[in-house]
Amino acid sequence: VQVVLCMAVMKFFPKVPKIGKIIPASLVGLLLGALLEHTLFRMAFDVSTRTVKETAIMKGSFPKFDWPNQFPTASGDTWSVIIIYGITLAAIGGVESVLTLQACNEITDTVPKISDSNQELFAQGLANLVSGLFQAMGGDAMIGQSTINIMNGARYRVSSTMSGIFMLLFVVVLDPFINLLPIGTLTGVLFMVVLSTFQWKTFVILRYGRLSDSVAILLV
Repeated sequence: VQVVLCMAVMKFFPKVPKIGKIIPASLVGLLLGALLEHTLFRMAFDVSTRTVKETAIMKGSFPKFDWPNQFPTASGDTWSVIIIYGITLAAIGGVESVLTLQACNEITDTVPKISDSNQELFAQGLANLVSGLFQAMGGDAMIGQSTINIMNGARYRVSSTMSGIFMLLFVVVLDPFINLLPIGTLTGVLFMVVLSTFQWKTFVILRYGRLSDSVAILLV
């Protein structure tokens, strides 16, 4: 029920006059799902859907600066592991970021530019370098989050900046609210992302394409 409800809200809420273009449909779906879960479903029908808190409690704090102390004494084996994994993750992150940028350009009918890809990769590498000094994991562009931003009307880079700021607030300040969200509602958001990014022409490739291509598509 939570999945279908959230998908329906994300599908039809943007068509509501005036407010449909102002308030993100995914936010409305999450709020409505959480409200119904903790009022109607649990109190009236005694039926519950697993929430974020019941799955894995989300709680964090502001990161602290920590300069790596193994650089002067690191052995050759340690450096080889660092370099190999660093190059591998950088290559994977770079490819995924470029593909995400390409997908966003197709959704928004934007003419792609090589300079955009270079700027994205440089900023990503710089951000990962700084995040490592705070004991944080590296990252890259995510097709799911980027698609959600675009579906909610985002068109400029300020949207990704605000997304990062609110993510920090959700982890360190607003975590009690996140812990109340039903997993089914979050699943509905992801399903809508899949439906928005899936290339339906893939079925044509499966039917008329080479057998090796069809097998690779099905396996992935």
